[in-house]
Amino acid sequence: MRPRRQPGRWALLATVVLGGGVGCTDFDGERAAFCQRNPDRCGVAPTGPEPSPDTTPPAIIDHSQSASSVMAQDVVRFQVVARDEETPVLGFSWTASAGALGEPSSAETTSEVMWTAPACMPAGTAVTVTATVRGAGELTAPHAFTVSANPCPAPALAAGYAHALALRDDGTVWGWGENGSGQLGDGTSTHRLAPVQVTGLHSVIAISAGYYHSLAIRSDGTVWAWGHNGFGQLGDGSNAHRAVPVQVPGLSKVVAVTAGGVHSLALRSDGFVWGWGYNREGQVGDGTLIDRNAPVPLSEISGVTAVATGLYHSLALRNDGTVWAWGRNGYGQLGDGSQMERRSPVPLSGLGPAVAIVSGGNHSLALQSHGELWSWGQNESGALGDGTDVNRPVPGPVLRLGNLVAMDACEGHSLALRSDGTVWAWGANYGGQLGDGTYMNKKFPVPVSGLESVLAISVGEYYSLAARSDGTVWAWGVNKSGQLGDGTVTDHILPGQVSGLRLVTSVPTGP
Repeated sequence: MRPRRQPGRWALLATVVLGGGVGCTDFDGERAAFCQRNPDRCGVAPTGPEPSPDTTPPAIIDHSQSASSVMAQDVVRFQVVARDEETPVLGFSWTASAGALGEPSSAETTSEVMWTAPACMPAGTAVTVTATVRGAGELTAPHAFTVSANPCPAPALAAGYAHALALRDDGTVWGWGENGSGQLGDGTSTHRLAPVQVTGLHSVIAISAGYYHSLAIRSDGTVWAWGHNGFGQLGDGSNAHRAVPVQVPGLSKVVAVTAGGVHSLALRSDGFVWGWGYNREGQVGDGTLIDRNAPVPLSEISGVTAVATGLYHSLALRNDGTVWAWGRNGYGQLGDGSQMERRSPVPLSGLGPAVAIVSGGNHSLALQSHGELWSWGQNESGALGDGTDVNRPVPGPVLRLGNLVAMDACEGHSLALRSDGTVWAWGANYGGQLGDGTYMNKKFPVPVSGLESVLAISVGEYYSLAARSDGTVWAWGVNKSGQLGDGTVTDHILPGQVSGLRLVTSVPTGP
């Protein structure tokens, strides 16, 4: 039996097929709309406007460093904190102009790094450590830290009673002259008529010579001493003479030393002074008259930038330009208007702001900030350069001098170096130590004959030294112990060259 026809069913099917056909004609549009709503299912990025570029650089909102002045191999921590509204996690990079950077430690907005100082830096330069912060884009923000590192050795001279020292720019020290107490540091007690190298000492940045002992600072801030030690002036805790350098214990971060007659001072980078040695005139400055064979701090003065020692007195220059003095004062060498011995530092009277100080045997000099040189103390040979031979217990001007860059003094005479490289001298001259070709004392400064392009000077008991820009060293005056370093024991009233020594190592000749 044939089934009954059902026209409604076919009509419905036709309607469905036709409807499907109509829908397929807009499939691309439907897919695009679907992918716009579900980009992860279609594997395409959503359409829409491009995001705005990052136009604001990161901002460094805080920074710190653990030290601003360092010695060799000191470690400093640097840190920066930054902010960027568009980038919660920032990138950091660090660079240093010298020294060694460790691996930085960084979080989202903070970074720090440890830096190790180099052995030394050329004088007048500083190290720059730079942090650079980067956001999501190409914009960055830098911050530069500066650190003062101890200077590399500059040619220098130091004259003691009858022995002399020279510092070469390679950090080695050389000595000549009297050596009975081992003050030349070559391991012997033999006088030397020409320079010999101080044994086992390197990386030296400063030197000083006392009457029979010597001092040096190494680039790591340690102090070394050798020579006579009968009063503890070597500071090693003993009274034994040393023919080779020994380290002075208990001192670090030292930036200046000075050797007096039989006592010593050291200035630390924190502005405090330490003293040791003979103290029966109060010249150590610790408030007592007790000899010290190891360094003791001077509690009565701080903020010191320079120190100087005479035979039995001491000076300090503070960062406010004031000069302080202590020790023997019989000739007015403390400059406080009296002749009273001082066991602790006292300020000088009537002296304007100073920028440099030196001490002779029993007189002293200070260079004022306006360029005028002042002097006080013993003057019987004209060592004060004021045109008289009268002792002066308060500072007064040295006459006929200007444009000075350095000065020095010892028993009875003084030297000054002008900016034009000429050397001027005054005071006692019976050994020819003024270098003007005569034996006459001078109450006013006179030029030293035949010297030019001088960079450094130093004054011994009856002789004088100068270093020229070519590295040669010149000497004049008394020479009975070979302190002129020319291979003889003949006195000279005019400058003569020290044998075989150049302080500049780039010059091929010399030791």
